[in-house]
Amino acid sequence: MDTTLTEALTGQLRATKDGARLAMAMVAGEIDNAGAHERMRTIEHLGDTQRARLVVELESVLITPIHREDLLRLSSAIDDVLDALRDFVRATHLYRLPRQTCFTPLLDQVIAGIDALDEAVRHLTSKPSAAVGDALAAKQAGGAVRRRYQYEIARIFAGELTADKMKERELARLLEIAGTCPIRRPRTRSTTWPTASTTPWPACRPRWSSNGPSPRMPPTNCAAPSPRSAPRSRTRCSPPRRPACPRWATPS
Repeated sequence: MDTTLTEALTGQLRATKDGARLAMAMVAGEIDNAGAHERMRTIEHLGDTQRARLVVELESVLITPIHREDLLRLSSAIDDVLDALRDFVRATHLYRLPRQTCFTPLLDQVIAGIDALDEAVRHLTSKPSAAVGDALAAKQAGGAVRRRYQYEIARIFAGELTADKMKERELARLLEIAGTCPIRRPRTRSTTWPTASTTPWPACRPRWSSNGPSPRMPPTNCAAPSPRSAPRSRTRCSPPRRPACPRWATPS
């Protein structure tokens, strides 16, 4: 894989890891909620910059070790993790809970999953077999986050439900989303993938009309080529067929 793609993914993961560590420092009391909220904006901007860089590089690279859709799906999952951490820091700043150390076990598992995913991306080109093991470790960390979330919900509902308890439940839910985003994204294939210009692929334009070439005409009989069979013709758009003229209407 091109080194620029690896650098873009690792840069996005680095920003996500910084966001998780910032959330950990906030719940530990090392930084106030307002300061963490301001710093998270900068971290989120860095992550979005790296994701945009990956999308641009995918337009020019020819060969990738895995499908382009899978690379974009991975980048989107990493972006979802950072967004969930941003929402957690923002909600913590707004809720002003007096006790936040209860979220430390959840954040520990979230950071462990991010680290495992980072190792998987680094080994994607040099050691593919090791990347599979790292990806499995990231999935196991996501399962641990889900179990920790269930324990936290059981603790919250064990006592009297107050406003602070409901706030804790909402914050725990945001961390559960951050820890399970990479393992629960649907594996759906699509014939389109986003680009810098948001242009769908393939771009199909008609090459024939009754009055000559017309780029404004809507495409007719356009379809993406089948991945199992090569197209029979060079053009992807076939001209519209004229209806057959009956014999009795043929001019003499």
